Amino acid sequence: MSRGSTFNAANGLLGGGVAITGYQRVRDSMLDHARWEARGTLNYAREQERVMYAVEAMFPGGPGSLDESIDQLWNGWSDLADHPTDVGVRLSLRGRADAVVSKLNTLDLGLDRLQRESELTLEDRVDEANTLLNTVATLNVQIAHATHAGSEDFAAMDQRDQALGRIAELVPSRFEEQEDGSTSVYI
Repeated sequence: MSRGSTFNAANGLLGGGVAITGYQRVRDSMLDHARWEARGTLNYAREQERVMYAVEAMFPGGPGSLDESIDQLWNGWSDLADHPTDVGVRLSLRGRADAVVSKLNTLDLGLDRLQRESELTLEDRVDEANTLLNTVATLNVQIAHATHAGSEDFAAMDQRDQALGRIAELVPSRFEEQEDGSTSVYI
């Protein structure tokens, strides 16, 4: 910045303002990269937490739980050992076994659904990350060309940094800035 000219006016001096002679991009790439890497780790942990909560919700405790059904099945076996000829005990054991099988089938369906949801989420994230990586590669070329020409492409750098931030949210990744202004991405 440089000071502009001043003019004499009837009421005193009139300032001419300032003239902007240049600008530069001020960022701490080490802090940016650390923030992006931490964000990636946090989002990875959040996704693990989401899946674990969903699995845990499929295995509630208390009445009607899988634990209780299995306990009742084992008690039925004990009853049958005590009364091997009693048809009622045998039918009761069969009913308890059917209850365990029904609960296991329900759990299997729930786990399959969770697996499909997780796979779809993962596919979407991989597709988005690949698109962003292609964008970063294109922007890196623009940035490197501008740097070699003796100028800086701040708009491309900002776009690239936004893409890198989103990549870090999608997948655990690490970034390394190169001398030509480009950034390497390691996943």
